Amino acid sequence: MLPKNLLVSVSDIMQRCCFKPSYRALHAPTVTMKNIMRYKGYLARIDYDEADRVFAGNVLGLAERISFHGASVDELRGDFEFAIDHYLSVCREAGVAPQKQAGGRILLRLPAETHAEALIAAQAAGLSLNGWLQNAVRQQLNT
Repeated sequence: MLPKNLLVSVSDIMQRCCFKPSYRALHAPTVTMKNIMRYKGYLARIDYDEADRVFAGNVLGLAERISFHGASVDELRGDFEFAIDHYLSVCREAGVAPQKQAGGRILLRLPAETHAEALIAAQAAGLSLNGWLQNAVRQQLNT
């Protein structure tokens, strides 16, 4: 039997190192972000350029820089879609696979203590570590 000072209850673990995800965070089909446009699986961040009085967008997560702009939301949307369609056609003509923003895999380095706490919290919640981390990321994106 472990010494009393080493015994920890599941509720202690959950309170110390687990988040309590909202129903919305666990069941949200997509992440809602401000200033983001989506088209054909690509996302772009939208900013307003006060000096030029236009909306400017940049496609996120690609090695290539794809920018677009518009004086109205409709013009911005059209230019975004044109930019993505153009990128895809250039890739097709060059025989190159278009880059996607993320492949669904990530390498995460944690201190050993944090790794152990997350693993225990995941097990206490009845989840794999991967599932627990997915919930944690979703919760952060939805706050």
